[in-house]
Amino acid sequence: MPRYTQRAELVFRSATDAARKFGHPEVHPVHILLGLFQEAGGIPANVLKNRGFSLAQIESAILQFDFAEAVVLPADLPWTKQAQLVSQHAAAEALVLDHNYVGTEHILLSMTRLSPYQWLRLVSSNELEDIRKDVLAVLGYGEEQPSQKKPKKGLAHVVLLNHIVHAAIGSTMTTPEGLMCAAALATYCHLLQSIHIPKPELPCIIDALGEIRLKFPFAQLLVLVDELKKDLQEA
Repeated sequence: MPRYTQRAELVFRSATDAARKFGHPEVHPVHILLGLFQEAGGIPANVLKNRGFSLAQIESAILQFDFAEAVVLPADLPWTKQAQLVSQHAAAEALVLDHNYVGTEHILLSMTRLSPYQWLRLVSSNELEDIRKDVLAVLGYGEEQPSQKKPKKGLAHVVLLNHIVHAAIGSTMTTPEGLMCAAALATYCHLLQSIHIPKPELPCIIDALGEIRLKFPFAQLLVLVDELKKDLQEA
């Protein structure tokens, strides 16, 4: 599985520091946003600045939102479920782009999958999509989606799917590694729906999806996998 870069890890540390600075007992996605913005020279900071974001704007939104506060904060601040998903889905974004690392750009791509509410209404749904397009453009995709820019053969899909499944062996869905794998699979299944897979490779893909279904008993992922299997079987 891809590893987080030093800059990505620094963003997550900055998010925890930001939550502590505001007296919040949990780390929220907006704290991660603040960490991304403060990482000068990174792709997310440049994209966000070009979209009109400012440090004062983000901090003002945080101050105006009714976050829970605590007089005494624990040594290790817990992360909310949504903040954890940002980290896990960043790895999924890296896998889909066929990158062997998880950088700050993947964290911002993951953030664009959240609702505007998680951004404290700093953006609309359409603006989130624009931010996503901006990041992909910087990465060299322009108007094309990753699946269009770098088409893969059916066998390559099987290899990657099996890689994700085997990476999760021995882990459970309550571990960060297991959750990251589940997030990667969900994202990758969406990608598979938009790619033409040669018929000779379909049985291998369907078999891999069967293994995924047994390994990851998440309701939403099961629905996605079943829909994809049905589409492939009818192809």
